Amino acid sequence: MKHGSKGEYSPEAFEVIVDLLKEQEKTILAQSKHSEIAEEESNNISLSDFFSFRLLISTRLIKFLYFWGVIGITIVSWNLFMKDQLLIGILSIIVGNAVWRLICEMVIIFFRMNKQLAQLCLTHQELKRSIHNPN
Repeated sequence: MKHGSKGEYSPEAFEVIVDLLKEQEKTILAQSKHSEIAEEESNNISLSDFFSFRLLISTRLIKFLYFWGVIGITIVSWNLFMKDQLLIGILSIIVGNAVWRLICEMVIIFFRMNKQLAQLCLTHQELKRSIHNPN
């Protein structure tokens, strides 16, 4: 592809590079448009979004349940500790809270995967539209 000995590229190679950069720019613009739309949608939450399941409250609910679960596990573990079951009390505080945290994190990860897949689908649709309608 090099045209001369001083590192000059042929016009065809230059055109390929420009085309690749234009495609990359379109992808970046589509992603930024999608993030702007997502931010607007997150600010404009309606009751219809809630009842049509477009608004997922699960991550907020999981965080709330995690907080109360930690308190509950700690209280039960403390009661075991105070009833002369020292080892079980200590282990249940450590292991119980760690397992509860892992369970909550896994549930949140599933919801984040859903969100990311939805964003990927929208980006794909936008790219298809931009390819078919280059205007």
